[in-house]
Amino acid sequence: MEKKAFNIDSKKVLIVIFILACLIRILFISFSKIENFQYDVGVGNLNLENAYERIFKRDEEVMIKDRHVDYILKIYETGKLPETNKVQQYHPPLYHIISAVWLKVIDIFYFSAEIRLESLQIPTCIYSIMTLFIIWKILDELEIKNRIKIIAMSVCSFHPIFVYMSGLINNDTLLTMFSILSILYIIKWFKKQTYKNTILLAIIIGLGTLTKSSMLVNLIMTVIAVFIKFLEVLYKEEYKKVKVIILQTLVFCLISIPLILSFPIRNYILFGQAPFAVHDAAIELYVGNDDLISRFGIFNKEILNNTLGYKDQNVLSYVIKSAIVFETNRPDVFGTTFVKILSIIFIVLALISMIILLFSKDRKNLILILSYILWIVFFVSFNYQMPNSCTMHARYIITGIVISIICLTKLVQEKNNKKLEIAIISFSTIYSISSMLLVLLNIF
Repeated sequence: MEKKAFNIDSKKVLIVIFILACLIRILFISFSKIENFQYDVGVGNLNLENAYERIFKRDEEVMIKDRHVDYILKIYETGKLPETNKVQQYHPPLYHIISAVWLKVIDIFYFSAEIRLESLQIPTCIYSIMTLFIIWKILDELEIKNRIKIIAMSVCSFHPIFVYMSGLINNDTLLTMFSILSILYIIKWFKKQTYKNTILLAIIIGLGTLTKSSMLVNLIMTVIAVFIKFLEVLYKEEYKKVKVIILQTLVFCLISIPLILSFPIRNYILFGQAPFAVHDAAIELYVGNDDLISRFGIFNKEILNNTLGYKDQNVLSYVIKSAIVFETNRPDVFGTTFVKILSIIFIVLALISMIILLFSKDRKNLILILSYILWIVFFVSFNYQMPNSCTMHARYIITGIVISIICLTKLVQEKNNKKLEIAIISFSTIYSISSMLLVLLNIF
């Protein structure tokens, strides 16, 4: 039986954290309307008479066409994908198909239009809760002790962006679930090269790419993990394993490639859309005229304010703020600056932990760190190629945030230093409580 720290049962603490995480997400979606804490959802003016009914009728006074709700409603009404790739409809359709099916199921109960549309937050909330469970399973795969799991589980449970994403009416949260799940199965496959792990990983990568094209980052990580393992068994002259890896790679390709390419081929044929292309944002969000130092340097004066301006330039400042503030037009909430300072400290600690883990003998650490680097490279490249204030948002790099939290947790485990353990657990507890209070202040 695991030794208890601080005279508490760590497993019970983890269960309490998980339950509270579920409750705060349920509370969040219960009190937030689908026009709040959203991006590109395409609804507004919900205080107008019969607003929700008018959304179903696609009334442009309460709904902007070609955004995520419109995408869902087109599938809901016709049973077919949209006949255009305008605005948000260039995205792969899995999230929108699931949401349309959800509406069809809700129709059985003859709820009001308001309840039906607001219920679109429920599947997203489920994805968010499932992501927490997957993070727990990753910690299990890394053989993290229960008392040390408190670090990662508490931060991922109550960090503002993880809670806010539980109510998004877009594909970001489902993509995050698949992305974190693929990290779990990359680790599982790296430990044990079974056909079960291979097939599940192929399906996860395929479905993730059918949700959002940024899942390709994890496909690249999968290829790197296979290559590292291939070199490892080749070096050890384990030639039977070499054959198995080659066959499993073929199986992986046969399953994943049709899923990955199906929607890009469809959009290329119908609209001439380049594979995995991303539509540019509105011109008022463009910040490409600013110099690279202002954009990619270590902070600037923007980090001092607690708003998300349309003309913000600095990527790192915006990432930190958008993980806490989340909405451009929401007034400042007491405690935002404090959580922002804690976030900066956490980032520094996580980066130090990854540098130290690079020298560890555990190759799973290398998989985590390479995954983090890939997401950083993707994010920086994304912002360089598409210099818009909206592309700097933390929701585009949420997998990297999770990995950094896991790496800090892994370092505490490997160092096995009681003082370090107490310090990091205490810090993560303060961070989590502060984050939870900030979320509650935003809700009410």
